[in-house]
Amino acid sequence: MDPAELSPDDILPLLDAGGLRLRYQPIVRLTDRGVVGFEALARLEHPTRGTLPPRDFVPQLESHGHGWTLFTHVLTAALDEWHSVFAAEDRLTLSLNTPLDVLRDPLLPDLLRSGCARIAIPANLLVLELTETQAVPDADLLTRPLTALRRLGVALAVDDILPVTREPGGLLGLPFATLKLDKRVVREAADSASARAFITSSLNIGHAVGMQVVAEGVEDAAIWDRMAGLGCDQAQGFFIARPLPAAAIGLWRDVWSAG
Repeated sequence: MDPAELSPDDILPLLDAGGLRLRYQPIVRLTDRGVVGFEALARLEHPTRGTLPPRDFVPQLESHGHGWTLFTHVLTAALDEWHSVFAAEDRLTLSLNTPLDVLRDPLLPDLLRSGCARIAIPANLLVLELTETQAVPDADLLTRPLTALRRLGVALAVDDILPVTREPGGLLGLPFATLKLDKRVVREAADSASARAFITSSLNIGHAVGMQVVAEGVEDAAIWDRMAGLGCDQAQGFFIARPLPAAAIGLWRDVWSAG
């Protein structure tokens, strides 16, 4: 291990001590700029290194079997902040990155149910995002846990779709509601016919089964216009907003709505 790399023994006490910080990145419709929801993104406060990005602590926890611990911390903090910022009638979704082992855990539906009940928000405002680059087993092994989550009302998204992972058609038959195109293929679409073809294929596959398709990495007006022209439904990226602390969401919404 790189001497500069933190171990779970370094990270877990920071979580337990309240070192988790969340930032929220908006997801909006490309047709009318309407706000759909926000993705919660984890940060960690370290006493000497300052604020750590996800790459400096999330892989270390997940690769050592602590994905559930991290997820429960994120879920609890996100629901608490969500409750303080929004009313349930806002109908804005809260998206959470969810590792495969957590998504398959039979205790997950009860955890989500109790968390939503605690702050009185409907479970159908939650979106769990599975990173597509993770090793996904035979689809049949995912059918039961994903169906249980959908029965609860939780929406499911598959994140970071890229040509080098696999065509999203391999996910047909699973109850995903959303496909999220990785920012790399979104950026490459300006100059790459193959990237544009992949996006078009993903759109055709997703729309055929009623999925929404989100373009990540929308960093300027040109990318926004390109993704809208290709037929993407929603967008996320720095052109819309950088990840925000919960306290800044209200002001951002006012500015964004003013156009």
